[in-house]
Amino acid sequence: QGRAGSSYGTTCNGNLVVAGGEGFGRAWANVDMFDGVAWTSLDDLEQARHGSGLATFCGCGEMLIASGSGNQGGRPELETTERIVTPGSRCG
Repeated sequence: QGRAGSSYGTTCNGNLVVAGGEGFGRAWANVDMFDGVAWTSLDDLEQARHGSGLATFCGCGEMLIASGSGNQGGRPELETTERIVTPGSRCG
């Protein structure tokens, strides 16, 4: 699927995480991880979004995605932050 405006970052062990994005008239809630060999789908975001930022917390193996827009092309502008739990996460 096309995913313009997605957020991406790396986990502490070097896996690529791609979250959200926009295309085909809507924002996406998908979160996927690439380990260098294969893609794995993680839990979807609670709110579809694009144009966001990702932060990685190596102490526990989780990521946060913040703000962005809830529809393709913008609006509503989101003020929420969500937790992305990656495999092997050690946060409670």
